[in-house]
Amino acid sequence: MADRPMETAPEITKTNHALFWNTIDQFVQQGVLFVTGIILARMIEPSQFGLIAMIIVFVAIGQNLMNAGLKSAIVQTKVLNESDCSTVLLANFSLSLILYLTIWTTAPFIAEFYDEQKLISLLRCLSFGLVVQSPSVVQTGLLSRRLEFRTQAKASLTGHILAGVIGVWMAFQGFEAWALVAMSISGKAINTILLWVFAGWHPTCWPSISSVQKLFPFGLSIAACSLLESIFNNLFFLVIGRFHTPADVAFYQRAYGINQIPVNNLNVIVSRTLFPLLCSRHKSPDVYRTTIRKAFRLTAFTILPTMSGLYLCADQLIYLLLGDKWLPSAALLEVMCVVGATLPFLTLNGLIITSQGLGGTAFRIEICKRILLVATICVTASMSVYAMVVGHAVQSACALVVAAFFTGKFSPYTVYEQASDIFPFLTTSLLCILVSQIILGDFQGGGLLRIIAFTALFAFLYLTNSYIFCRETLKDIKKLATR
Repeated sequence: MADRPMETAPEITKTNHALFWNTIDQFVQQGVLFVTGIILARMIEPSQFGLIAMIIVFVAIGQNLMNAGLKSAIVQTKVLNESDCSTVLLANFSLSLILYLTIWTTAPFIAEFYDEQKLISLLRCLSFGLVVQSPSVVQTGLLSRRLEFRTQAKASLTGHILAGVIGVWMAFQGFEAWALVAMSISGKAINTILLWVFAGWHPTCWPSISSVQKLFPFGLSIAACSLLESIFNNLFFLVIGRFHTPADVAFYQRAYGINQIPVNNLNVIVSRTLFPLLCSRHKSPDVYRTTIRKAFRLTAFTILPTMSGLYLCADQLIYLLLGDKWLPSAALLEVMCVVGATLPFLTLNGLIITSQGLGGTAFRIEICKRILLVATICVTASMSVYAMVVGHAVQSACALVVAAFFTGKFSPYTVYEQASDIFPFLTTSLLCILVSQIILGDFQGGGLLRIIAFTALFAFLYLTNSYIFCRETLKDIKKLATR
C-alpha cells in the first residue's frame, strides 16, 4: 500500500477543547490514584510500599524510553504516513521485549544490591507491564498529534478505576506488595486494550527504512533526554534503598507522591497541549513568544500557590490522610514543595527547545542538570533522607537557572522575561505563607479544621494580591474558562 498523508499538526482552534479534556483526564485520574493510595496505605505496611519503590526505577526507565522518544517524533513530524506508524509500533514492541528480558536476567543482581531476595519475583512480574503497554504508544502519539484527548481520558480513567479496585481487593486479601504489582499491570493492560478499540488506527502497511531515517534521529534525542530524566528522577529511590531501610524509601515515596499530584497534573496538561501547539507556531516569532509567556504566567499562577499551601498543611495532611505511622513523611514533604515549584518551569523550558527540533540541545541541558543532581546525592546520601531532599531542592533551583539560560539563547523568550513572568507570583506566594503563619500560628484546631483554616486564609490573601497586581493573568484564565 502506498503511503498516504495523515493528519498534519493540530489546528489552533482545537487548543481549548484539548486543554479541557487534558485537565479532566489528569485531575480525575489523579483523584482515583489518590483515593486508592490512601486506602492501600492504611492496609499495607510502609516497608511493603518500600519494596516496590526500590525497584520502580528500573521499570520507569523502560516506560519513559517507550513513551517519550518515538511518541514525540510522531507528534513533532510535519508529514506522517502509515509506514511511519507501523515502524514505531514494531520498534516499541521490540524495545519492550528487550527491556523485559534484560530486567528478568538482572533481577537477581538487583536483589543482591539491595540485599533483599523478595525483589526478584516482584521485579520480574512488575516489568511485564512494559510489554503490555508498548502497543499503546502509537495510539497515544496520534491522538496527541490531533489534540484528541477525550479518547485518551476515557481509556486511562477506566484503566485506573478498574486497576484500583483490583489492587484494593488484593490488599484486603493480604497480598501486600503483590497488590501493588497487580494494580500496575492491570491498569496498563486495560488502557492499551481500550486505546486500540477507540483510537481508530491499525497497521495497514509494513515498516520501512525511510521511516526509521525520518523519525529516529529526533526520537532518539528525546528518548535520551527521557532516559536521563527517568534515571535521575528515580535515583533517590535507588540510593535511599541502598543506604537506608525499606521504610525510609516508603516515607520518601509517600511524600514524593503527594507532592507530585499537582506537579504531574500540570506537567502533563502543559506538555500534551503546549508541545504540539508550539510546533505549529514556531515560524511566527511574535505569536510563539506570546504563547510561551502566557504559559509561564498561568503555570506560575497555579503551581506556586499550590506548593505554598501544601507546605503550610504538610504535617496535618499526612496525619489526616495516612495516619501516624506515615508522619515521618511530613518533614520531607515540606522541603519537596521547593522541588515541586520548579519542575513545571523546567518542563516548559524543555518544551520550548524540543518544539524547535533541537533534540541535541535538549539532551545537553539534561546533562548539565543531572551533573548537579549527582553531585548533590554524592554529598548527602550517607547523611539522611532529609539531607538528600534539601540538596535536591537546591539542585532544582540551580537547574532552572541553567535551563532558562539555554532557552533565552535559542528562543525569543529571554531569561529576563522568564524571571519577570514568574517573580510576581513567587513573591506573592511567599508573602502569603508568612502572613498566614503569623495570623494562625497559635491556632489550636487540629486535623481537618487546621487545614481548612490555613487554606482559606492563604487562598483569600493570594487571590486578593493577584487581583491587585496580576490582573492580566486573571483575565487570561477567565477567557480560557469561558471559551
